[in-house]
Parts: sequence; C-alpha cells; structure tokens
Amino acid sequence: MRSLEAYERVVKLSTETRSKFKQVKVVSFEVQPKYSPTFDGLEHHLTDNRYIHFSFDNYILASSTSNFFQVNSYVASELYSQINKRFKDESIKVSVDLFCGVAFSKANISRFVYGIEINIVAIDCANYSLKLNCFSNIKFICDDANNFKNHIIDDIDLVVINPPRRGIEKNFVIF
Repeated sequence: MRSLEAYERVVKLSTETRSKFKQVKVVSFEVQPKYSPTFDGLEHHLTDNRYIHFSFDNYILASSTSNFFQVNSYVASELYSQINKRFKDESIKVSVDLFCGVAFSKANISRFVYGIEINIVAIDCANYSLKLNCFSNIKFICDDANNFKNHIIDDIDLVVINPPRRGIEKNFVIF
C-alpha cells in the first residue's frame, strides 16, 4: 500500500480471513509510499508470527511478507547443489554470498560464510534462520553488494553471485 488509508479495513479483513482459514499464520500490512526495488517502507504485523518457515535443502529458512523468496526452490536447490559439487573437495575457508537474500546453503562447503544483502528484512530473516538451524559460521551484512570488500578483512576463497531479477549493475566489480 502507498499509505495507511486502508489499514483498518485490512485489519478487519485479516481477522475475518484468519477465523475461516486457520492455516494462515502470518499477515502484515506494508506501507511503501514510493516505488523502490527493495522494500524500504513500514511493515505492520497483524499476527504474532512474523516469519514464514520454509524447508530448503534440509534447513529451515525464514522469510517474511515483505522480502523476496525464491519461489522455485527446485532451481535454487540445484544452483547450490552445483556449487557444492564443484567445490566440495577444495579447502574453502571463506566464501562470500552476494545478493544472499535469506539463504545460506553454502555453509557446508566453507568454514566461514559472509552473506551480503541490501534488504534489511531479508537480513533479519537470515539471522533468524541461523538461530533455527544452529549455525555459527555465517555472518550476514546489510549493504549493497558493491561494498562487500569494506566489510571483509579475510582472504576470500569463493564468491557466489545469485543476482536479483534486475541483474547486476554495470559498475559492479568484484576484484
């Protein structure tokens, strides 16, 4: 929504819908006054639950109503599976996942993973997912992927890029 004008109507509709459909666990009302490729508005949670849980590659991932989640989990799983197959026999100490979103499927091939994502809501979900899965070898950083070198002092062995739909900007340089 662009404003709070419909908020009370949405709250009423949400309450009615949840009384009829008990499986609805997460409802929120997002206000984003102007268009942006990332969510930078206000999120109003209409339920106690903030996170939607997904099973993904033997992990539980949390997402929210205001961030992107790869709806084609099969394709995402295949992408990460190919990465794991390619690098499983190499000694990868530090990897960086640019445009990581809420995922962290590279955790099993690297001693430490940095996830870089510009969407603060996705970072919140990713950090919650870390707790759900008891990972301690991953750090998520909320920033533009172009700035990832400003946050990492370790030598990097692997950079994984799974760009957003809009693609990578022309001025994007890894090294």
